[in-house]
Amino acid sequence: MAARAHLPMPWRIIGASFISLEKGEPGWIPGPMADGHFVVDFDQFGLVWRHADIEDHYACTLGRDGAFEGRDRAGAKAEGRIDLARSTLTWQGKNYRVRTYEEIAREKKTFSPFLKPTDPTCPIKSPDNRTLQIDLGSTQLGRGQLGFAMGLLDADYLGHQGKWAILRVHTNIELGENVTLYRLPISNGTATIQTNGYLPSCSFGAAESKVVWGGQGPFFGDRIGWTATAEGRTHPPNNHHDIIDANGRTNAYVGTADMQPGQGKDVQPGAQVHVRLWFYADKEYTMLRADARQGETTTFTVGPWRDEAAKAYMSDGVSRALDGLVRGMRAGGWRRASLNQIVAQDLEKLLPQMRAGEVIYVEVHLLTIEDSDAGK
Repeated sequence: MAARAHLPMPWRIIGASFISLEKGEPGWIPGPMADGHFVVDFDQFGLVWRHADIEDHYACTLGRDGAFEGRDRAGAKAEGRIDLARSTLTWQGKNYRVRTYEEIAREKKTFSPFLKPTDPTCPIKSPDNRTLQIDLGSTQLGRGQLGFAMGLLDADYLGHQGKWAILRVHTNIELGENVTLYRLPISNGTATIQTNGYLPSCSFGAAESKVVWGGQGPFFGDRIGWTATAEGRTHPPNNHHDIIDANGRTNAYVGTADMQPGQGKDVQPGAQVHVRLWFYADKEYTMLRADARQGETTTFTVGPWRDEAAKAYMSDGVSRALDGLVRGMRAGGWRRASLNQIVAQDLEKLLPQMRAGEVIYVEVHLLTIEDSDAGK
């Protein structure tokens, strides 16, 4: 939470994760929920509540003093409050503490990228287009898929929980969807899913299963996020600013994503801008870099746009990385950006320990814009 103290709400809590102090029903999927903990994650759309292997998504509206409320998929009201000073959360009558960067990293490591059946080490094999064979002794995560006349089946092998192997099966049969977890004894060796061309059948049954519903992603219902204003319902699109050298060639770029729009007119060439910058150690923007001068104000004059790049690359052309950081912004706006060390030389005074070839993750708050005569 300390890494976000400079941000406006709700971005101060977007990306944060909390774990309950008390426990509930133990989940089947390895990780905090397997121990019975409840987990709350905040994203740009609201709140994700994970409990007993289920994900529930809530669009939230902020109130005063850290209070917020949301509506679930059934329209039921839910309330919570976050204490930024103590990094604690109250949600649905339960108390939570903020999770550390290390705790979140450990959970992510548990769910390394899923391997596909074409990978030799994938635990799910497809000997033919009607069969999936799952190696229950494997410690690798894997994914397989079966198509049939009445629908589609996705199988995710999620590794081990004690003496059990965990398998998640998602079926979509004639527009009816279902998510089922299976906890199968590792000693069984191999599990099989087959289709006769119309419906799937498994070598394991309901006795080992637990039916869940995963929420089907963050966009069910009228999920407008953290604000009820028309302007705030959709964030400006991400941008790709090519760095154009003197000969008009692209040799690098700055990628940006707007967090919060500003007011007034866009930055124009020739304008003098005042920005504050924060540098992060990871692409998720969860940990501030220890080797950077954080939050300092930087003033510079914006160079000319090189719009010929837009014709070839469908992107904005700029002369240097600093121009790419602010192109399209308005006073008061917030933005996240990534750029290569090769084009970040103008930031060396704020980040003196940049390493060759690394990607720099930076947060930009555009304070003011002062037009010059050339920019008017």
